[in-house]
Amino acid sequence: MNGGLTMQDNVLSGTGAMGDPISRYNVSRNGTFRRLKITPYYEIINGDGKIVSAGNGSSSNTITVINSVNQFERDSVYYNKYTVDYYTDYNFLTRCPNFSNSSTNEDFKKPVRIDEQAEWLQFYIRRNYSNEIRGVGLDDVVGADAIKIVTYDSSGIENTFYLRDFEDNLITTTTGTSPVYTLPEDTQNQIFIQNISPNYIVNSGNVWSKDDGRTTYPYWSAYASNTITSNTIYYTAELVKIGMWSPYAERIVSKKYKYTIDREDEKNAYGFVRFHWLNSLGGVDSYTAKRDVVEGLTINRDVIERKSGDRTWYQDNQGYAAGSSFNVPDSIYVSDTMRGGNLYKGGREVSNVNADRVQSVYTEPLNKSVAKWLEEMLLSPNVWIEKDTEATARGNSSNPYLRPSDKEYIPVIITNSDVETVNQAEGLVKFNIEYTLAHKVITQRN
Repeated sequence: MNGGLTMQDNVLSGTGAMGDPISRYNVSRNGTFRRLKITPYYEIINGDGKIVSAGNGSSSNTITVINSVNQFERDSVYYNKYTVDYYTDYNFLTRCPNFSNSSTNEDFKKPVRIDEQAEWLQFYIRRNYSNEIRGVGLDDVVGADAIKIVTYDSSGIENTFYLRDFEDNLITTTTGTSPVYTLPEDTQNQIFIQNISPNYIVNSGNVWSKDDGRTTYPYWSAYASNTITSNTIYYTAELVKIGMWSPYAERIVSKKYKYTIDREDEKNAYGFVRFHWLNSLGGVDSYTAKRDVVEGLTINRDVIERKSGDRTWYQDNQGYAAGSSFNVPDSIYVSDTMRGGNLYKGGREVSNVNADRVQSVYTEPLNKSVAKWLEEMLLSPNVWIEKDTEATARGNSSNPYLRPSDKEYIPVIITNSDVETVNQAEGLVKFNIEYTLAHKVITQRN
């Protein structure tokens, strides 16, 4: 999840009780896209309904399809926006309006917290070279790719560094004989993902500076300075390509995305609620809601009726026979069955208790462009909340390759039936996000 190779979680070997991973990583390509070829199949049927001829037609060219869902009222051309190619000004796979040059974002900076471990940027690279990156008339070869991070304090630019974990998934080739250079191939046709969360930047150790020595791939040096400090107000993220040959020109090929550091303390009893969801471009978006958390249960019971135990009854022990008085023993009139007086079971009983944990939380006041982006969470079929649990902490400690984080991501179902995204009279709007955990509450069974 941190932008590197996909984690292996399903292949074990060895003789131990738990086995050992055959590989720490699953090195197959990942992402939310498909590469397709269409081949028609035809049948010719005569008047009697018999097939007299059949065969395959010619295959189409390869088609790259990104898993996007575009709304009719926002119809547009996306090829040159979300597919990174030879040129510049591409978008990441998100509709969050926190990027520069947007006519509607009102300079929105997406809030992120220092302790948040998961804030991803996803992007599709079709071709990795960049048009005349060394200059007019010179070659297009790119030797290094990264997300460029620039942090800002009250006086301006604070620090500049790079995140390049995703580069490990690039298809590479070699060139030259002495020396032999490794470089990314031009044709990639892959989805890439990079973690840019403050927690990851500060704690991962995978922060880099450019290495213009160009001797060993990947061409980066460890970044030795501070990254995000107590003075950092916000930071920006951009996809950059760096030319393979001198002068090692750096070209920014994406829009500039902005993130403000949210330093508000979690003072309420329930803390904040961090959501992640599959967005309409096939990427994963995130948002932290912080206001008026409510939690409860909805409960229903399955009731059955069983045979009741014998009722306990007593009778006066005096009896008469032919006008004569005599005593009758109590035992004749007191129920002597095994269940006599055993009323702890029987009658109506609860066979099952079914419960769902229901919760709700309010967002901050949102302007129109942010509200339009956040409504995607309410429309998404896949939504998760982020939790700290003892189980995930132990899993991370036991096997950090399979559990690279001590966070747990729990699926939820958004239950809002309606939401107001624009209110011209009131101005800014707030969402009340209502949701229930996808996993039911575990209850006792009879």
